[in-house]
Amino acid sequence: MEIVERVSRLFGKQKPLETTRAALDWCARIAISTEDALAKLNVDAVNPADIYPDVFNDAKRAEEHCPIKMGGAGNLTLLYSLTEGLEAARGIETGVAYGWSSLATLLSLQKRQGQLFSVDLPYFKLRSDNWVGCVVPSDLRGNWQIYRCADREGLPRATRAAGSIDFAHYDSDKSVPGRLWGYDHLWKALRSGGLLISDDISDNDGFQRFCEQIGIAPIVVVDQGKYQGILRKP
Repeated sequence: MEIVERVSRLFGKQKPLETTRAALDWCARIAISTEDALAKLNVDAVNPADIYPDVFNDAKRAEEHCPIKMGGAGNLTLLYSLTEGLEAARGIETGVAYGWSSLATLLSLQKRQGQLFSVDLPYFKLRSDNWVGCVVPSDLRGNWQIYRCADREGLPRATRAAGSIDFAHYDSDKSVPGRLWGYDHLWKALRSGGLLISDDISDNDGFQRFCEQIGIAPIVVVDQGKYQGILRKP
């Protein structure tokens, strides 16, 4: 499904897979702000762009010079703050694109000589390999391992390399089967107290179904009209 999603996006026909109004209604009904979500987790809200303005200015210039259009930055305050709050040393993410989420988490991880393991399937026929993660500066790349393949191949490799992880950030295959497989794989790798964060959870009921499957109520965050889900492993 991940390859099909990328091909459809290439030809401008991509729509969220298996979208249901019920999923959007579920998110809207329980969503809270980024600040309220972080407060609920006893984590201070910090925008990494305020702490590292020069790094982010350089990153913006790197994105502007990229000849390929990829995904946006996402909720970087949420990701950076959670990585800090966990005092994380190891994390896994799926979906890199320009590398904004990678940048936010690596800026926190590098304080503890931590490592980020990323899985990213290059955009079909767009020759994006050389541009994936282009906003991440060279001095952070020593803490970063990218597996350039689909989730079904890359996630097992990443979890074997990482071992137990403090957090997982899911932003790749948005189909329900893809989500359920990816969430389950990442959930098993999380340590007790670790966090699973997923983007775009209103696309379909995959995230809701996984929450029901494991019997844990999520925190749902709304930011700029998009929804992220957070699950803490007992």
